[in-house]
Amino acid sequence: PLVSVYKVLVQHFNLAHLIFEEFCAAVAHHDHSSIVSDVHVALLDELIAKDVEQSSSYNTYDLLSLEELDEVTWPCALRLYLQRSKSAATFTGDYYTLPVEKRVEILLYLTRYVHEFDEKAP
Repeated sequence: PLVSVYKVLVQHFNLAHLIFEEFCAAVAHHDHSSIVSDVHVALLDELIAKDVEQSSSYNTYDLLSLEELDEVTWPCALRLYLQRSKSAATFTGDYYTLPVEKRVEILLYLTRYVHEFDEKAP
C-alpha cells in the first residue's frame, strides 16, 4: 500500500527527492518526523484547496486557514478534514501513537482523494 502512496507523492507533488525507504521508516516511526509532516501538509493543502475550489459540502474550514497548516497544526487539521469528509479513516488521540496500519490507511485515503480530483480535472 505504501508504494501507491509514494507514487502519488512523487508524481503529483514532485517529491522526487523523497526516498522510498526513508518514507516507509518515517511512517513506521512513532515520533515526530519532518517527512511525515511535510507529506501531510502537502496533501492537506491540496485537498482543502480543491474542496474550496469545488464548493464541496465540507469546505468551511472555520478553525483553519491554509496558512496555519504546519508541522505542529497538521494533525488537528487532518482529524478535522477526515471527520468532515466522513472518512472511515477518522482517528482520535495523537497521530503518532496510532498503529502503523491506521496511518497507512489515512495516507491511502488522502492520496486516493488527490487522485480522484486529478481524474475529474478538465
